[in-house]
This record gives sequence, C-alpha cells and structure tokens, in this order.
Amino acid sequence: MNIQQAPIGVKTNGAPTAALENLAPVLVAVLRCDGYDATEIGQSARQLGADCVTIDDASAWLDTIAEERTPPDVVVIVGRAESILGSWLVRRVSQQTDAETILVAATGVEVEHAAGFMSQGASGLVLMPATSAALVAELNGAVSAAAATRGDRRRRADLRRCMQTITRGEAEVLQSLLDGAANKQIAQKLGIGLRTVELRRSKVMRKMNASSISQLILHVAEAGVDRVPPLLLGRKRAPRS
Repeated sequence: MNIQQAPIGVKTNGAPTAALENLAPVLVAVLRCDGYDATEIGQSARQLGADCVTIDDASAWLDTIAEERTPPDVVVIVGRAESILGSWLVRRVSQQTDAETILVAATGVEVEHAAGFMSQGASGLVLMPATSAALVAELNGAVSAAAATRGDRRRRADLRRCMQTITRGEAEVLQSLLDGAANKQIAQKLGIGLRTVELRRSKVMRKMNASSISQLILHVAEAGVDRVPPLLLGRKRAPRS
C-alpha cells in the first residue's frame, strides 16, 4: 500500500520527510464498478484510522494517477466479479500505481474469477456482501502493511514524477549516461555540442535530485526503471540549449 510521500529531500518545520510520512494516515482508494455501494468499505477503512476516497470513474482516475502527490496506499476494487475481471482493472491498477495492497471486493465470484484476479495482480479477495467485522479484519492487514512501507513507495513515486519533467533532449543524454558514455561520446553520438551535453546533464542531475552519476543511477533504479521510458524519448524536441 502506498502512503503519502512528500517531495524528496523536502523538510517542513525542520522535520525530515520520512518522519512526517510516518505520521500521515494511510490512503485507501475505493474504485466502484457497476455503481456498487462502497459505503461500508469506506467506513471500515476510516475505523482503522485511514483516509478514504471513493472513485466512480476508475479509468479517468488511473489516467491522472501519476500526477497525484498522494497516491493510494491501498486500492479496493468493488463490484461484480465478471465486470471487474473483464475490464482488466486489477491489472491496470497493478501497473499504474504503487499501491502496497490491491483488494478485490466482489459479488458473484467463481473459481475462475478468483484465479483471474490473482493473475492480474490482486493481493486479496473479499466475497461480498461481507460483514463489517470481516471488512475491518481484511483491511486491517492491508493498512498495517501500507504504513510499514509507505516511505519507500512515496519516494519511488516522487522519483517517477521527477522523471516526467525531463525533456526529450535531456532523456537522450540521461540514457547515454546510464549506458556509461562520457560527455564527449554523448556529444558525438547525438550530434550536439559538448556544452549542450553538459547543460542537459546538469538539468537532469538537478531534476533527479542527484549530486553524482552514481546517485543518478540509483535514483533512476529507485524509480523502478533501468532505462529511460520510451515516452520520454518520444517527446517533441525542446529548443536547443
């Protein structure tokens, strides 16, 4: 599960980011399918001290999740088993969020549905309708796990947001740095001036909060990638700098 993460290196009133994160409540996002009533799930999450948001348009929410400063720590997908499985929503949540736990709370569950949910990345399954006690018990483990790992997950989310600020030209230099190329080699490979390479390298280092190449590589790895995402390399070129 993911919990709120402050920007990397930022301090508030002198308190380290990690300490602030440990005080923040876990965020539970409830994605409703088929208009299913998720009131009891929200109440159970709040009973455990978590913040809870209910999402009716899961697709639109997932399209903007990368921009969220407080991504969800726990995601609960609620609705009819057939609809949830057929929409591949579990897979999308697994791929597009850093949620510690993805729970499916579904009605009409058959064995093949359960297997499908797990193969798409679900952490657990709750058969609905469920009693309040059962919901609290299921969410308790998820919320506890999220609280224990939220610092690392929020840091990873921050680093991914940092990568999204990199321009195509900077991304090309970054990829070359990750491949072990020196500045002169990068200039020759990309057909740009040495000074341009140095400027773009400096911008990349600043955006990724890195003070050395080794730290830059570490931060890129922490972001969950070992190469520059194709999305960055495919952007329109910025004016030469």
